[in-house]
Amino acid sequence: VTGMALASALARGDIQVAYLCLVPAINVYANAKVPIKIVAGTHKYGYGLVVNPEKIKSVKDLEKPGIRLGCVREGGAVDVLLHKTIDIYNLDEKKILNNIQRMNPPKQVLAIKIGQLDAAFLPEQWATMAEESDFKMLLMSQDVWPEMQGSVLVVKEELIRDHPEVVEKLVKISQKATDWINQHP
Repeated sequence: VTGMALASALARGDIQVAYLCLVPAINVYANAKVPIKIVAGTHKYGYGLVVNPEKIKSVKDLEKPGIRLGCVREGGAVDVLLHKTIDIYNLDEKKILNNIQRMNPPKQVLAIKIGQLDAAFLPEQWATMAEESDFKMLLMSQDVWPEMQGSVLVVKEELIRDHPEVVEKLVKISQKATDWINQHP
């Protein structure tokens, strides 16, 4: 399940709590006016650009004609990273966007495995899975966006108001899990 799908579920009222990337959380709050609060951060970074090293040696190679580049749909955290990469590396936005094939991360990994993509902007664990198909990590989110917040725990304001003890417990459990992961890399 993607952050965009979780944001949609929040907007529909299907769920009251979600772990999702910061960008979809901001989008659902700002654009859909869903009353949520970020109650915890879970990680920083967690995104990257993986490439076929036989076709792409540098970020500038993404502008080459015929390069097939995968990315999630517009508005996701990985899409924001794509646009930040275009800006920082002074790439030709039109050339890059003309090469984009929009699909979710599992489909991107499958497309990589069957040779239908030359590069992909992906969140983890999908970027690591692409590396198993002999792609290499060319850029990581921290290379492009230092201190980028990755995922967050969001809660609907109604749950905070009506059941603050549940929210407090969720935050503590999330922190405990995050601490354990950081202590056991």
